[in-house]
Parts: sequence; structure tokens; C-alpha cells
Amino acid sequence: MKLNLFASTEIAPAFAECRLCLWDVGARGGMDPSFAPFAFAVDAVGFEPDPDAFHSLSPSGGWRSEKFFETALGGPETGSTLHIPRDPVGASFLAHDPAIGARYGLENLFEIERRVHIPTVTMDRATVELGVPAPNLVKLDVEGLELDILKGGTSTLRGVVAIKLEAGFMRHRTAQPLAGDLIAFLENHGFCPVDIVDIARWRKRPWAGDPFSVRGQPPYSRGRLTQADLIFLREPDTVTADTAINAAMAAIGLGFFDHGLELLEAGAADNGNEIRQAVYAASRTYGRARALEALRVHLSWTIQLCRSLACGLNVPPPGKG
Repeated sequence: MKLNLFASTEIAPAFAECRLCLWDVGARGGMDPSFAPFAFAVDAVGFEPDPDAFHSLSPSGGWRSEKFFETALGGPETGSTLHIPRDPVGASFLAHDPAIGARYGLENLFEIERRVHIPTVTMDRATVELGVPAPNLVKLDVEGLELDILKGGTSTLRGVVAIKLEAGFMRHRTAQPLAGDLIAFLENHGFCPVDIVDIARWRKRPWAGDPFSVRGQPPYSRGRLTQADLIFLREPDTVTADTAINAAMAAIGLGFFDHGLELLEAGAADNGNEIRQAVYAASRTYGRARALEALRVHLSWTIQLCRSLACGLNVPPPGKG
């Protein structure tokens, strides 16, 4: 989604008054673009413990402020050993299951190349030890450690109004919690799941995502659901007059305009009427941007699908990344 999409709309002042803060935990590659439409109103803090990934980070601009820490967040049961496989995107504080890598031809994500000792800090301690503002927005992509980090931030979660996290549907690592565990925990803390995005489905290689065919045998199979990103927002009956505006603006900024209006009603905010009027115009702006993005994605998808139907996709053979 376009960076600072809302900056020139009528709703921009309402975003600016919120003083929102994003913690991007697992910031490899930069701040998560889901929050980009209202980045001008967000102080962004990124945490990336992998030394190589951390040193490749640099401020991208567009955020109200942007800062990165070579720090690992953890929880009550987190160890201090970061397991880094041949493809470091799969680095985790949980021990990898090499049988999964062998099963799906993804050995590069599961065969450990090196281990690094890295102390961790909980969410509840990070504001004190690092001197950063407490988050309203949280993104977690920590390869199975999401639940433990949340358990180490129960006090911090009281001020959080939106969460995006990666959730597993297959256990890739030892004692890895799965999506159901994360949903149950966050529902108990006043959040509701509102969307599932970036869905990953695996099949044995050579493979490609449904409905594509490949040049290997068998050319087609539906893949197994392995992981996806889940988005959580506050339940309307859990917000107060103090938190309703932040909760509503986070929902609106992520495109959930109906839910944002519900949160405004629940909190009975003083400036709620002004925001409601601006929401309608902002909704049209966001909707147009989403439609154009979907058109571009579907055009690319259609071209690839035609190639798949004609001759199959040329994908890497087993064990080749």
C-alpha cells in the first residue's frame, strides 16, 4: 500500500494527534508496509537481532521517526541462542526440525549454519532498558517465538490497539505454538482476528502455489497450509475513552473502516463526529488504492497462470533453494 496515502486527506490531522508508535519485531528488510498509509503519524521502532540483517537496515523515510535496535525481544521461556540456517530468513530462537526441511525440499531454511548467543529482553522491560516509547501497534515475525514475546508483554499489551503477526499452522520448530494458541491468547487480552494475509502453502518440490502447475511430476497438487500473517484489532467492548481514538485510527489506517467506526462509537470520543465525516472520504481514497493494487497483482498473476497452463512453471528442483 502506498506510503503516507492518508497524509493529504481530511483525516490526516486525526492521525497526527494520536502519537502512534509501531514496534516492528523481526525487522529484517525494513518496517512492515502494512502501516505505511499512515506512516507520517507513526514513530517506528524496529528490532532485529541477526547482526547481518541489522547492519543492512537503514531509515526508509516517510515515518514520523524511525529507529532500529540490534536487540532480540523474548519472553519468560526464551533461550539466548539464535539458530541461523543457510538461508538466514529462517533464523529462530527455537530449534529447527530438519525433517520438515527434507520433507518439502527446503533444507536451506532448516539446516543450521551457525549459532549466535544473543540476550533477550521482554516487551515490558524494553521501554525501560532501551528508552523507547511503548507501542500502540505491534508487528511480530519471529519464526515461532510470537507467543512467548506476547507473554513477556502483558502490561505493554494494555496500550496496544493493533497487531500483525506470523502464525504457524504446521510445527516447523521444537515446541512451536500454532495459530490457535496465538488467537486464544490474544482473544483473552481483548483482541479479535480480523484478517489472514500472505498465506503460505507448501508441497514437495518441485512446487508452485495453487493453482499453478510445474514441469516436474506430478505437475499439480494443492499445497498444505503452513503459515500466514494474522491481523488483530481491539474488540469494541474493550476500549475506553482514552484508547478508543487510537484503536479506531489504527483500524482505519489498516483499511477496516467499519470496525474503526464501531470503536469510535464504543469510546464516545469527543471529536468522534469530526473523524466520522473524514472517514468516508478516506475510505474512498483507500478503496481506490486497493483496487489499483489488486488489478496490478491480478494482471501479473494471470500472465503467470497462462504460462503455467501452457507449459508448466520452471521451478527449482528438490534441494536447490
